Amino acid sequence: AYRARKFIARHRAGVLATAAVVVLGIALTAIYAASLARERDRARTEAETAAQVTDLLMEMFDRDPFAAEADRLDSMTVRTFLVQRGASAVDSLAPRPELQARLATLLSHLLGQLGEYDRAFDLGERAVSLHDSLGLATEHTGDAHSALANAYYFRGAYAEAETHYRRALALAEATHRPGDPDIAEAVNNLAFVLPDVDRPDALAEA
Repeated sequence: AYRARKFIARHRAGVLATAAVVVLGIALTAIYAASLARERDRARTEAETAAQVTDLLMEMFDRDPFAAEADRLDSMTVRTFLVQRGASAVDSLAPRPELQARLATLLSHLLGQLGEYDRAFDLGERAVSLHDSLGLATEHTGDAHSALANAYYFRGAYAEAETHYRRALALAEATHRPGDPDIAEAVNNLAFVLPDVDRPDALAEA
């Protein structure tokens, strides 16, 4: 102990520097471990969410093969199927509002592509409202704004579409690294609507 104290007294600066490096190393290791844990938890949550959506979609397709012709899946168009069951599927997720918002966003996109613009609008608006009520600002929130923007665009409400495309872009930039394809897609969506916006400087921004 005496020799140790003597050594430290003679080499105080070096000992302190070494101790600082050791402490820093321990701190960085702890931070890295915590980061890995967060990423692992996030991956697990995403996997669980994907599984739940898959299960729900399977339930949507689960129908009696001996039902009346009009109710059988093999006689339905995709549009009819989504129109008949989409909203009720979203309703069934009321206990899981975040998952509910994800499904509403997905169905809004699909129904918009199928020309069901009013239903796409209702689900897109519902998705954004759910994200707002939960205080979320994630990449999925951006997807919800993009879905609602698409619905506004299909309705010819270009100024409102611009508002939500801008929100989607801001969220993409906040949740992704520069150069991410999702940011490029958000920029492209905004540029697509600007020529139709009734504002003197809109075209210059496109």
